[in-house]
This record gives sequence, C-alpha cells and structure tokens, in this order.
Amino acid sequence: MFVALVAVSGAAVAAAVAYDNANQKPASARPNSPTTDTRRRVIPPVRILKARTAPRVITHAAPLNLWVGGDSIAGEIGPALGRIAGLTGVVHTQVDYKVSSGLSSNDMRNWQTRATEQMAQYNPEAVVFEVGTNDASIVNNTMSADGTPQWEPPYRVQVAGMMDTLRGDPKHARTVLWVGAPTMQLSWRDRGVLELNRVMREEAERRAPDVTYVDAYSLFADNGQYSSSIRTLTGNIERVRISDGVHLSDSGATYLGAVLFSLLDSRWNITKHADPSQPINWAESVGSSGNGVSSYTPTCCSSSRRNGSSGSQNTTPDTPAPPPSLQTTAPPSGPNTTSAPGTTPNSTSASTPGSSTPPSSGAPTAP
Repeated sequence: MFVALVAVSGAAVAAAVAYDNANQKPASARPNSPTTDTRRRVIPPVRILKARTAPRVITHAAPLNLWVGGDSIAGEIGPALGRIAGLTGVVHTQVDYKVSSGLSSNDMRNWQTRATEQMAQYNPEAVVFEVGTNDASIVNNTMSADGTPQWEPPYRVQVAGMMDTLRGDPKHARTVLWVGAPTMQLSWRDRGVLELNRVMREEAERRAPDVTYVDAYSLFADNGQYSSSIRTLTGNIERVRISDGVHLSDSGATYLGAVLFSLLDSRWNITKHADPSQPINWAESVGSSGNGVSSYTPTCCSSSRRNGSSGSQNTTPDTPAPPPSLQTTAPPSGPNTTSAPGTTPNSTSASTPGSSTPPSSGAPTAP
C-alpha cells in the first residue's frame, strides 16, 4: 500500500495534531504572512488504514503497543510520535534507533537480528520503521548483465526481510508503517534515497495491507525539491530541517509524527478511546543510540525527553552537533569501488557539514 498526498478535511488534520499540546486542542491553521505560498500541506488520504482484522479496543490499562525504529531520523520521529500518541493516554511507544545504521551493511547494527529481538521482547501491535539515508551511497550506475543495477537485488532482499520480520506472522500480522527517506540537500544523496525509496515502496506494496509505505520524500519536498522550510499541518511555514541538510528539526519531527499518528488513528480509533488525563511516557530501548550509547542525539528528542508527563526521562543537550560520521561529499562510484558504503563511522578525521573534503579514512556514512 502506497500513501500518496492529496487534500483531506481540516478535521483529519486537527485529529493528527490534537494531542500535541498541553490543552489537547488542535492548532489553528493560520498561514504566515507575507507569502504567496497558498498550497496546503496535507496528510495522506487514508481514512481507514487497511488491515486483515478489526482493531481491538484500546484503553489506558491496555494501550496500543507501538514500536518505532531505524536510523537517527527515526530517533527524531520516535520521540515526536511518542509524545503525540502518549498524550492520548492509550498508546505506549517504544523507541529504538541507531545512528549511522542502515540495511546495506551490518557494521553499525544488524537490523534483522535487532528487529527479531525487539519484536520478541515488546511484541508491538504497530510498527514504524525508517532507514535509507545511510544506504544512499550504494546507489551507482554499475549494471548487471541483465540491465539491473548491481546494488538493487541484495538491497531488495534486505528490505523484504526486514518487512517480513516487522510484520510477523501474516495470519496475525502487525500494522507496519514503513517510512521512506525524506528529501536530501546534497544531490548525490538525494538521488540515492529516491532509488532506495522506490525499492521500499515496491516491497511494501507486495505486503499490503500489512505494510504501508509512507512517502516522507513527498511530505518534505517543495515542488519536488529539498527545502529547509515548508508549510506544515499547522498551516504555517516552518523550518523542518536542520543545517546539515539531512536531519529534521523539532517542527519537522512533529510534522511527520502527526502524519503517522493520523494513520495509526485511522486504524486503531485512538482519539475515540483517548484518555488524555492519564498521559503515557514513551520509552527507549536499552542499546538505542539515545540511551547512553551515542554522544549524538537528534534535536527533536531534547524537549520531549525533559517533559516528564509525555516523554522519556532521559536528558539530552538542547543543540547537539551533527554526528561526526556525517559524510557530505559524494561517495566513490564505478566498477573499481570496493569499500562498503554507509557502514562504519570515521574515527580519525570527521568531515564537517558543508565541507568538500571527504574523511581521510572509513567508509562514507550519514546520520
């Protein structure tokens, strides 16, 4: 199932953001002025997220178990979605992310193994997963004899395996929202995530209705291009990306979190059963990058983690720097390229965002 972007009612937008403030009231849609941009930023047109079985009734005592995983962008989405969903009082969100991870290599994290463990430990009913940014450098022009890009078949196997692990037994499948990578500022990385997103979308469609592909690229694009600021669900033009051209700002994470919440709400009737008088904290798995494993923490997580009523109790810096492994120059390409892309952070000479000089050692990685 592929989630596209079309206009929907204001009520649906309000439902997506209704629980993202202290008073549980929807944000008003007031366009910034002056501007000539009157385009609406809208949520996907999925009034009911399709599934094989009817949803159970969720309550504060028996909340919906939601698991969010992936790379550092998932580490931004998870706390934002956890905060929105947790304020309903009927959703518990478990967050597990690994900076610089992806599916093209197991050097930073073997996601197949990790996901198997996490699914067994938490047994979530709904899953949100996002990767791709760190895998973008595997995309090149090297073709197989049959005309297929050499990178594609093995990556497709990795994507398919993860989707199957996350959804579990098809007879009792979890609801999986697979989030594609958003737009990227650097052209080579942007081209890479577009190709990876294509594979993810195709594999998700093969597993519908259990797996739904969420098109984050379109959600963050402005006329199909990268933009640091877009009109969000609030109706305002907001800065949704930070200066590295990769990660999401607090507003960007909240925006995507609200879209994801609207989809989960359409499946589980969350707002119908909400008990906002008893908010539920989101939590982070042991071994997740924000849980004492990494010095880098995405910007969105800082405020939500300090909010004891709606977030994890972990504390994080207000303005963290981009991860030292962030590679900002194009990876080597061609048939003679042998290094594994997007896997090992550079431990000797980190590149600076915006720099034209690649790291002196280590394979190219992103967030």
